[in-house]
This record gives sequence, C-alpha cells and structure tokens, in this order.
Amino acid sequence: MIRSDCNYMPVVYLFCLVLCHCLIFSCSIGPRVMQDKKVQNSRIWNCEPMADDALKEGNYETSIEHHLRFLKNDPENGLALYHLGYAYGQMGDHLSEIVYYKKAIDSEFIDNDGIFFNLGMAYAETGQPENAVLSFKRALTVNPGNTDTLCELGMVYRQMNNYELAEETFTKATLIDPDLIKARFGLSIVYFEEGLLRDAFLELKQILKADPANKDARALLDYIINKD
Repeated sequence: MIRSDCNYMPVVYLFCLVLCHCLIFSCSIGPRVMQDKKVQNSRIWNCEPMADDALKEGNYETSIEHHLRFLKNDPENGLALYHLGYAYGQMGDHLSEIVYYKKAIDSEFIDNDGIFFNLGMAYAETGQPENAVLSFKRALTVNPGNTDTLCELGMVYRQMNNYELAEETFTKATLIDPDLIKARFGLSIVYFEEGLLRDAFLELKQILKADPANKDARALLDYIINKD
C-alpha cells in the first residue's frame, strides 16, 4: 500500500509522474563500464589483442568482426564472449548483447560483477525488468558494495512500482556512500511518487547542498515548494 501525507488532483499527479519519469532517466543511467578480471574459476582468460584494441578505441564493428573470428577457434572463451556482447551493446544491439553475455556466463565467466551489471542494463533496455532484477542481484552477490548496481536495481524496482524495495535499495547505496547524488535523487523520486513530500524535500535539499547546479533536483524541489 502506498503511503501518502497529501492529496493530489488527478491531472497534477499525472504531470508529476511524467516529470519524475523524465528526471530519473536523465540522471541515473550512465555509461556502462566493461571491467575485466582475467582469472575466472582458476582459468586464465585471454582475448584477441586486435579485437580488444578496437573495442578500447570505440571501433565496435571492427571489434565484433575480430571477436567473431577469434571465437570460431575458441567458442568457450568467456572473456571474448563478454567483450563481444559489450561491443554489440555499444552498437545498440541489446538482444545480441544479451545472447553473448549469457554464453559467457554459461562458459563460467561468473566472477566479474560487470557482466551481470551490463546484462541487467541490457534487460532493462529491452523491457525485461524481472530479468534485470535477477541480473543486478547476481552482480551484488559478486560485489555487494557496488553502488552503481544498487542504484540501477532501485531504478528498476521503481519502474515496477515496487516502492518499498526501491526505497530499501537506494537507501543501501546512500549508507555506503552518503554523498552519492544519484542514489539520493532516486530516493527523492520514490518519496515524491509515494506522496511523502517532506522526505523528498529533505533529500533534494541534501543534493543541492552538495551540487547547487543540479537542475533535476532544483526542478523537482521548486515544483514541491510551489505546489498548490
């Protein structure tokens, strides 16, 4: 049950939801980071240097070609499968991205939280929130203190209207890093949508104290202050 300490007019509330939807997306989703961990389950993973060089330089099409060629001779190479999925994701082909991340995981490339984080992002971008939640949770089993993962998990919970878990997850991120603006903004959005304007106000004030130029926080705070 959603808690509320105020009453909304339907049209105003609809406007607020649209506003919040835009704000949360503008600040929470950042570039994905591809992190390599060369030793997985006692196996030393090696990838094709030219394929990786192209990936680092942002030449994703070339990187994909080299990775595909490399994988013909070593189809179970989890690191190469991970890199290939990442390259597809950077090209906007998130379905292929998911396919190759899953193949990497099947090849036991599982000690790197980055692959589960990126898989969760790909699921979220393709409208699969339940799978995104599972992937982010798995990333947290590898690296429980990753605040980026906690923030994205909180975001998915919010999109699923599970405000209780969204609040809990964003709060965990703020306990790890009290100055983490995207976690506090996530909390402010959750509080706002629950009707807890006082709590949202306090979170937004903390954000603006640390970052006075934050336009998203300022816009929502002004709306709350000027609300009828």
